Amino acid sequence: MTMRNLLWILFFATAFASAEDKGGYNPDAKAPNPQDQKSGYRAITDGQHQNMTSELPELADNAQVSMKGNLIKQSGNKEYLLRDEKGTVAVRIAEHLWKGQEVKPDDLVAIKGQLQRNPQHTVIVVSEIHRL
Repeated sequence: MTMRNLLWILFFATAFASAEDKGGYNPDAKAPNPQDQKSGYRAITDGQHQNMTSELPELADNAQVSMKGNLIKQSGNKEYLLRDEKGTVAVRIAEHLWKGQEVKPDDLVAIKGQLQRNPQHTVIVVSEIHRL
């Protein structure tokens, strides 16, 4: 086998390996109880006001929100349920936002997004998601 053939094999093996790992939601774990959620220093969210689900009814439509919690269930194609210490809210996460992160129900995540509501449904359209 020539060096050139070996380089081609390595190139294709790497390309296929990275193409498979898009990240996303993995339901293979159980979410912790709301009172057992992890806390402590999280550089990405410390110093920011973190909204709680109990505050959402008071916020205006299209308000920017920042939350921490667990994605406990996939409820639609790109829609999930985020649970924090105070309750649960629907979040919509576009595929490109996962950036290779795999998130399980027992992983604490931080999200930023926009609150959208209509008479039947309230959802946060996520612009950033980070596994903490």
